[in-house]
Amino acid sequence: IAENKFPQAALLAEDINHTLATFDPKLYFPKLFETFVRLQVINFEALTAYADLQEDPQWQAMQEWLKVDLDSFIKQ
Repeated sequence: IAENKFPQAALLAEDINHTLATFDPKLYFPKLFETFVRLQVINFEALTAYADLQEDPQWQAMQEWLKVDLDSFIKQ
């Protein structure tokens, strides 16, 4: 941009934005997500029992709580 190379800058910006939009951190940091993914698989049935509740107002309130106060959400 500083050199007025706007076509190149626009193409580069689009490429970066696409990479970020499709970024899967599990591919780049597998060890960080290893336990999480394994426990999801092991506890699949118990977790999917809650799938139907995702549109429920209580579930949505819990999502908001998770966003604003992770510590108390986990401790509860």
